Amino acid sequence: APLPAWDSGLLTWPALHPSPLLFNFSILCPSHLCLLEPPQSPLLDSHVFLSLSLQYFGRSLSGGQDLTQDGLVDLAVGAQGHVLLFRSRPVLTVDVAMRFLPPEVASQNWEQLPIALNATVCLTIHRSSKDQLRDVQSSVRYDLALDPGRLIPRAVFAETQNWTLTQRKTLALGEHCETLKLLLPNSVEDVVNPIILRLNFSLVGEPIPSSRNLRPVLAVGSQDLFTASLPFEKNCGQDHLCEGDLSVNLSFSGLQTLVVGSTLELNMTVTVWNEGEDSYQTVISFYYPAGLSYRRVIGIQQPPQRPLRLACEAVTSENKSLRSSSCSINHPIFQGGIKGTFIVTFDVSYKATLGDRLLLRANVSSENNKPTANKTTSQLELPVKYAIYTVISRQEESTKYFNFSVYDKKSKKAAEHRYRVRGQGGSKLSCPWRGSCEVWPSNCSMADCLRFRCDVPSFGVQEELDFSLRGNLSFDWISQTAQKKVLVVSVAEITFDRSVYSQLPGQEAFLRAQVLPLPNLGCGVGGLRPDVRIYFPSQCGFFKRQYKEMMGNQPQDAATLSGEDFSSEAPN
Repeated sequence: APLPAWDSGLLTWPALHPSPLLFNFSILCPSHLCLLEPPQSPLLDSHVFLSLSLQYFGRSLSGGQDLTQDGLVDLAVGAQGHVLLFRSRPVLTVDVAMRFLPPEVASQNWEQLPIALNATVCLTIHRSSKDQLRDVQSSVRYDLALDPGRLIPRAVFAETQNWTLTQRKTLALGEHCETLKLLLPNSVEDVVNPIILRLNFSLVGEPIPSSRNLRPVLAVGSQDLFTASLPFEKNCGQDHLCEGDLSVNLSFSGLQTLVVGSTLELNMTVTVWNEGEDSYQTVISFYYPAGLSYRRVIGIQQPPQRPLRLACEAVTSENKSLRSSSCSINHPIFQGGIKGTFIVTFDVSYKATLGDRLLLRANVSSENNKPTANKTTSQLELPVKYAIYTVISRQEESTKYFNFSVYDKKSKKAAEHRYRVRGQGGSKLSCPWRGSCEVWPSNCSMADCLRFRCDVPSFGVQEELDFSLRGNLSFDWISQTAQKKVLVVSVAEITFDRSVYSQLPGQEAFLRAQVLPLPNLGCGVGGLRPDVRIYFPSQCGFFKRQYKEMMGNQPQDAATLSGEDFSSEAPN
């Protein structure tokens, strides 16, 4: 038959009980009682039995009696000429109690770092078996851990400055307590979930000298893992009903109009406050049209309060025309009486189509906010314009000057001014098409003028339009003047719906081009005749006021352009 197993110097007899029973053993000789010393090997060496010449081992069994007078049941196993006595071991149980002082982390101490408190750990060792043994002692090791499973524990043991602590003690029967100092060294963000203290212990019985080194053992199936919780104080008022009272307000910090293509970033100032009790899992959500995208958030410190702890992210939505993002505020608790301000920045696409007004909305909520109207939602409207950058320039093909004789009163010559409009960037211009160009007279004070207006249905980026103004010049009145130089001025001006479009800051919508007069005199047939040179300094971007100033500063006449002799060419 196989030899019985040996466990830490004690023999087990599995066949006697569904759970292995642990025994010490002796051998009864005919003339005296012999106590076998435990072998060094985990298994009982076969030579021990062979040296005793044991035969017919287990031929007889006798149990249920206390043969050693220690209050424990013994078992006698017979063999030919010998009896083996198996002694029961005293069985122990352990109760664990853990408590904290103070029993919770006070809310007024959350900002006073480090926070110190005490944890008391008590182990009570009981005798489970009905034995009469004295001086029963055990070697106990217990491992303590704070916030197990967290990447960054919120508390540490003052003794080790770490979140773990191991203790080894030799303990007798009864209660044994130890007080440990705990520290919360850093600001605690999670004050909803309590701090967990975990204890895991193991027990090894010490030899009992008065009972021939019999060792106690921990009861099979004993609980060896215990936990205790250290909660954080909740600010719930006298009614013990926690209700937050949240409010939110939005502003654009002085921005009056959003210009798409010029305003690349939109900064929105958000102010949120809690006028009630502690608010749990506070979240503020923002809703804005496509064309804007969330970029970043920056907290603003308002002493003596610290900046809000913000964690923001864009939220995926199936609605392609509406986007949203959300920010958790002081997760998990937004304390009562706290007010904070932060700036949310959105990127504005230069291709965005937002209509004529931009609408942004914010909503703040929490798990325990009391229902209130018009306080948890705020929205802003902002006028929207679209940036354009157009350039108008005189073309080199324009007529620069003519030589006329004052005696050629009936002479006429054709003059032409040509302009080019180019879209350099920004948004596409759109306006209703009115068909042909409109012409009406205008008083220029210094001369008679005609004003032409041509509406363009649309004008895109990098698109070009050419305009041509042609007219026949007659100077039968030139002999009445004493001027040797006459200027023929045309002004080209780009106009657009300023309620929809806006020129880029720092860029002029109109550029100037001017032909400088060249000093030259002409001669006629039949002798010396005074000539008059006609110049065409085609000014781009001149308004009426600029034209008056130019003419007022020079002693020259302006030529008259007859409506009958003047024509315009549609843009191409």
